Order: sequence, then structure tokens, then C-alpha cells
Amino acid sequence: MTQLVLSILIIGFANFADQGQFSGGSGTIMDPYEIATLEQLQEIHNHTSEHFIQISDIDASDADNLNEGHGFIPIGNGKDLFTGTFDGNNFHISNLSIHREKEDTVGLFGKVDKGAVIKNVTLVEVTVEGNNRVGGLIGSNQGEVQNSSVEGNISGNHSVGGLIGSNSGTIQASCTRGRVISHGDWVGGLIGSNSGAIYDSCSEADVSGNDAIGGLIGINSGAVHDSYTTGQVQGSAGVGGLIGSNEGDIQDSYAEGEITGFSFFIGGLIGRNRGGDVRNSYALGYIMGPSEVGGLIGTGTGNSAVSNSYALGNVYGRREIGGFIGLMEGNSIVSNSYSAGYVSGRSNVGGFAGLKEAAIASSYWDMISSGQSNGIGTGDSDGLTGLITEEMTGDTAVHSMNEIDFNDVWIVVEGSGHVSYPFLQSNQQDPPPLFVFPPVVELLMPEDKAGHVEIAPVFKWTKAGTFVTYQFQIATDSDFQERVADSAGIRKTEFHFPDSLDHSMIYFWRIRGVNILGTGDWSDVYSFTTALPAGVEPGTIPVPFTLKQNYPNPFNPATLIRFAIPEPAHVQLVVYNTIGQRITTLVDDIRSEGWHEATFDAAGLSSGLYLYRIEAGVHAETRHMMLLK
Repeated sequence: MTQLVLSILIIGFANFADQGQFSGGSGTIMDPYEIATLEQLQEIHNHTSEHFIQISDIDASDADNLNEGHGFIPIGNGKDLFTGTFDGNNFHISNLSIHREKEDTVGLFGKVDKGAVIKNVTLVEVTVEGNNRVGGLIGSNQGEVQNSSVEGNISGNHSVGGLIGSNSGTIQASCTRGRVISHGDWVGGLIGSNSGAIYDSCSEADVSGNDAIGGLIGINSGAVHDSYTTGQVQGSAGVGGLIGSNEGDIQDSYAEGEITGFSFFIGGLIGRNRGGDVRNSYALGYIMGPSEVGGLIGTGTGNSAVSNSYALGNVYGRREIGGFIGLMEGNSIVSNSYSAGYVSGRSNVGGFAGLKEAAIASSYWDMISSGQSNGIGTGDSDGLTGLITEEMTGDTAVHSMNEIDFNDVWIVVEGSGHVSYPFLQSNQQDPPPLFVFPPVVELLMPEDKAGHVEIAPVFKWTKAGTFVTYQFQIATDSDFQERVADSAGIRKTEFHFPDSLDHSMIYFWRIRGVNILGTGDWSDVYSFTTALPAGVEPGTIPVPFTLKQNYPNPFNPATLIRFAIPEPAHVQLVVYNTIGQRITTLVDDIRSEGWHEATFDAAGLSSGLYLYRIEAGVHAETRHMMLLK
């Protein structure tokens, strides 16, 4: 009897001691320990089979000073896996830093066992560094994660993810933002390597690594449903907007970030699909890589199958380049799908597939938007139909693309001033893949009236909706009569000027959008002045005598006239009517070398043609202008 009482007292004292280390609760699933401080969060490491709930925001800025300066210890590591539950209760854990670059299985939680549940956790501005199996929330997970998010920088060597390094459990409604970086393999914005199930999750993180690099998952053999990514993805081989290398089941998912690979297997959705099944999914971003590059899939091998999916991103590479898939071989098949992005490459280039050694059924590509009259670079074109853009949009698509199901799978919209490509009923793109009349773009760079601009500048502007190409003009006069360049069909919102402009000159530039609905209005006109040559002092380069066309022209009631003289001179700038009568003198004095301007206000004059003439030393020139009221 005495021994029993003593045992009860010991157990009671232990529970009392544990309670003293937390803000409340008894550690049961019905009465979880309450976590309110960084120290209490760390103490969970010593109670990995208990149950916890966070009751306030936690600032973890002092994490590096924990454990006598050794820093935060991941909860559940070694053989002591976390088997309990943790409810973050939608409070924040912010500024947590974990620096364990030589250790494996690193995260807020190290190892999470089957049956464990982690939910409603929000990590903000975190930094986690480890070796293998590194994640912002969990290093290695076999349990269940619900409604959790990580925002910050996650880095490691192998199997690195923004949320979880290695996962064989279930993830629901969880997302990441920030950066996930590795010099190794199996790197994903959400999960590095996955054999579990992912539902309703996302990553907006930028991801970079070596092999098997994905916006959501690096390497996958599990299920991914109703998930998406928007970040930029870079890697060597097996690089995909959603998944780098896939053997699993993908459904109702999409990727829209820019994808860059430096070797092969590069895809807008999946880099390498090795026997995986992809359904009702799409990709929108730019895709770039040397070989085996596709708008949706880089390479499809084995028994991989893709159905009811589409790719709209532009695809650039050298060989095995396709608007939908770069290379397909083995028993792989693509069916009931289409592509409409621009495609550019050197060999084995097709509007739909670069190199086809497998089956295609009931699929289409846009011959106009892709710039490719051949759907297949090398291989037969069985099961594939090329159409023009008008045949693949709006109500016309229902009749032209009659081998895909517009009753239960696909949908199009058409209305006043807009029309769309087909998109999926179960995975609706928002906004839909619409053509709208191109709006006016805003010029970004060079800024208006910028000075000292390089003679080979990069021009940038805002996007004028989807499915728009751009016309770019640059001139030495503001009404673009003296154009230096006029380039159409530009697909990005930037233009690298291919030649060199003159030093110390004023230029004018503008942009407008073009698509199947028409040509948009020109942007505002911006001007800039190019830089002097290196080592040349201002004023040492002679400016040629120039009389610019007035701007605007026609005008009402005022217009600007610009001129340049190569040396100081007495200048007369006079306006005449068509019968030679002097209307007004705008300039009649000595001017220094360089550029000058004068404003002509015709408020009291009637509409018609007028002349303006400049005389400056030995130079003279006459131009015409039109007043319209």
C-alpha cells in the first residue's frame, strides 16, 4: 500500500513539474500543454509523445542562444520521433533560425512519426539550414500536416523542401513562400522528396538546385491533387514548374512560374515524367533549357500518361523542344490535350512535341502562336491536329477541337471584346486564358527623360494581358518619322536593343500590344539621352545640325520644336503660312552649341498647313506642320 501511494506521488509530482514548464494543460489530447514562449516551444523536444497547443505569437529571434549557445534543437530527432500532436492555433512563430549545416533531418520538427498530427502552424521569416532532409517545418515526416505555412529561406544539400524535406505522410492545405536553395538534388518549394499524398497545397517560393528540382516537389512517387506553384525554378536536370521528377499521380494542378534548366528534362509542369499519370493540369510559365524541353513535360518515358491537360508558356531551347512535351518514348501517351505557346529551338522542334517515339491521341497545337507549322519535330504526327488561333478559341474551338470533351471536361468563353482558349472545368484557370483587346502598356525602363543611358539599352514595360505580342519603335524624333528600329512580334515585356545607338543623342520610344482581337493604342512616348563615350568630357563631341519634326503633329493648339546646332551661332526660328507670310518668330538670338527647343502656340490661328524654318550660321532647314482644330 505504501509503495502504491509513493508511485502515485511520484507520477503526480512529474506531471506537476511538466505543467510548470508550460503555460497550462496536462499534455493529453483533450487538455494539451499550452505553448506561449520560445523556451516552451523548445521544451517540446523532451516530451515528444505529448500533445500541445500554441496560445500566442512567439518571437523566436533568440533561438541561436538556446541550449548554451548551440541553438534550437529540432523537435523529435535521432530515435526519439515526435508522435504527439501540435496545434499552432494559427498563431505565428517568427524569426526562427536553425543553423545545423552538418546535420540531417532538420526543421522546427526533426522527425515526425506515423499518427502524429501537426496543424495550423505559421512560420514567418524563418531561416533553416541543414544537410539532408531539411524543411522549414519538418525534416522528415510520416505523419499528417494540415493548414500550415512557411515563409523564409530554407537551404540544405539533399532532399530539401520549404515545408518538409522528406515526406511519406499526408499534407493538406499547406503553402510556402520565400526561397529554397540547394547545391544538391531533390529540392522542392514545398517538399524535397515525396512518397505521400499532397492535397490543396501550394508554393510561391523560388527554388534552385541541381537534379530533380520542382516548384512544389523535387522528386515524387506519391499523389498530388489540387495544388499549384508560382515561383521561379532553376536547376540542372529534371526541372519542373510543379515537380522535377515524377512517378506518381498528378491531378487538377498547375504551375505558372518561369522555369530554367541547364541540362535536360525541363518542363513547365514536370521535368521528367517516368511512368506517372497526369490529368486535368496545365502550365503557363516561360520554359528555357538546352534539350528535352516542353511546355508541360520535358520528357515522358515508361508507361507515363498525360490527359486533358494544356500548356500555354513559351518554350526555348536547342534540341527536342516542344510546345507540350520535349521528348516522348517507351509506352508513354498524351491524349485530349493541347499547346499554344511560342516554341523556339534548333533541331527536333515541334509546335507540340520535339521528338515523338510514343503515342499521341486527340490533341492539338496552335500553328500561329507557336510559330511552328509542324506539330512534331521528328516522328509521325498521328493523333495530332494543327489549327490557327481563331480555330482554337471561343465557340469555334468547340467545333474545331471536336475530339476533346466540351460537355464534362473543357470549357470556353466568348463575349464582347474577349475570347478564350479551352480551359478545364475541374481545374479552372483564374483568370481564364482570355484574349482581350490589348490595353495600353506602361513604359518602365529607361525612365522618361533619363540621362546617361547605355548605347545598347534594355527596354522594359508592363504586361498587356495574356497572348499579346508587342511592337516596339525607337526614333530620333518624337513623332517617329525618323525611326531607328521598328520591331514586331516581341513576346516578352522587355527588348534588348540589338545594335548600338549613337552617343550623346536624344531618342524616343513607345510600345503597343497586338493579338487576334486587334492592335492596341501606343503607349506614352518616353525620351532618354545616351551616355558620352568613356573618358570623353561633356561638350567635347560636336552635335550635328538638326531640326526635328515638331511634336505633336498634327497639333492643337501648341507644339514643340527641337533643334541642335554644332557651334554657337545666331539662330532664327520662324513660322510661315503656305503663301510665305511670316506668322511669328520663335527664336532670334545667339544660342550655344547643343540641343534647344521652342514652343509654338497657334491658339489664334485657323487650321491648316504651316512651315517653320531655322537659320543658324551657315545652316538652314525648313519643315512642315499641321494645325487641326
